[in-house]
Amino acid sequence: MLFISLCSKKTKLLKNFVLTLSNADRLTKTILSKISFKLIKTLGMNCFDLNFIIAVCPLRGQIWVKQICQVLLKQKYRFSNLNFINALKELFVRTKNVITLIPVLEFLRHKTIVYILPKLISLDQIKAKMTVQQILKLRSKIIQSTELLLRIHNLSPVISSPLLVNVKILIEFCLQQSIFNDEKLALVLQRLSQKRPIPILFLRTLIQILLIYPTLNKFSLKILYRMIHANVWGSLSLWQGFIRCCKMCQPYSLKIICILPRTEFKRVLQNNTDLAEPLLRLIDDPTILKHVKKILMKKYRKNTVSQKILKYKTCLKKDIPYEHKKNKENEQLFNTREEIIYRIKIDNKKKVMLDMISGKIFF
Repeated sequence: MLFISLCSKKTKLLKNFVLTLSNADRLTKTILSKISFKLIKTLGMNCFDLNFIIAVCPLRGQIWVKQICQVLLKQKYRFSNLNFINALKELFVRTKNVITLIPVLEFLRHKTIVYILPKLISLDQIKAKMTVQQILKLRSKIIQSTELLLRIHNLSPVISSPLLVNVKILIEFCLQQSIFNDEKLALVLQRLSQKRPIPILFLRTLIQILLIYPTLNKFSLKILYRMIHANVWGSLSLWQGFIRCCKMCQPYSLKIICILPRTEFKRVLQNNTDLAEPLLRLIDDPTILKHVKKILMKKYRKNTVSQKILKYKTCLKKDIPYEHKKNKENEQLFNTREEIIYRIKIDNKKKVMLDMISGKIFF
């Protein structure tokens, strides 16, 4: 205690105190730290020797630095001395330990926040969430909430990014915060869609936003249209997200699917049979591309006819009328092969279909 009292008079002695604390065992460190808190409050942020010791603090003494930062920042005033901040920055540059800057995030400049953001995101998930929440609470004092969400996306541009898992979790965390409304999220989506290459988690974020704000469905059509021009099918993850978004935004998104190139449109139909029926309804739309109409006609109308033929064949075997029994007065029994073929001729006015019926089904 006598030595601590002397340190308040001769602050240069703090260097010996910190060296002793750094080399001490765990229990001794705890005791010395608690004893020093009163001294730190007395010296304050303006003490030159204290700031110097923070800047050159040994690695084992960094926990003590974090503790004294909390002590100093809990005082009545809510401002920070520039020399104190610079001392912490020097410590960060020397040790690369971003935890030393977390207590003073609100006093850092925009440029510094952007620089240390990757290291903040790479912390364990609990600390990373607390840090992001701390930045968001500043209410655009240093960095806009929309810019923060954009920069988090950019930290994981491809599927092999080392920060991918943390970025996913933090994006979900941000979307749950009340500071983000539909207008801010629409702005984020618009800016992300303009970035090249497209961040790998972009469409995943779009899906999550649509689940929270279904009112953005129509707005998302512009995003999906932009994705086609960005060759979204070049990335499997983005392509899967694109298809899922299109399914979520039906029926508005069906015309977006119809402007895909021939190869990609065929892939969509082959792998997503649930889109066949809604797309078939657009076959008479004059705005639909010719190659799309041909693919739909060839693949799905043929299947529709085959199903109809199968029903007629079942009727023939069981001697049951095909027409619904509600209209009993107009009901006609098709008990012979010739009558069934005649009915199919009426329903399907195409020679190819007749060849199928007469050649493959019944003979």
